[in-house]
Amino acid sequence: MVRIQLVSGVYMIAAALFEVLRPSEMLSVTGSVYRTLEEVVGLRGHGKGNSMDFGVSYSDMDLKKGMVDFEGIAYKVTERTKVVFIQN
Repeated sequence: MVRIQLVSGVYMIAAALFEVLRPSEMLSVTGSVYRTLEEVVGLRGHGKGNSMDFGVSYSDMDLKKGMVDFEGIAYKVTERTKVVFIQN
């Protein structure tokens, strides 16, 4: 996705998430999202237009001994889950 309106990597990620997530759930399986994405998913800030305003819920899970907890993912994913977010 290349457009002049997408001015940063975080903006591009946010645009992609808004497109595929409404209304549904996002699960981050490597801990909380980057600080710069906290406002996008509604963890921080009080501005209008974050994903929670559009019916998207967010949850995360910590790594287990430094690794993705695949067994835990099986219990956290629901019918509403559309995105399993992985970051390093």
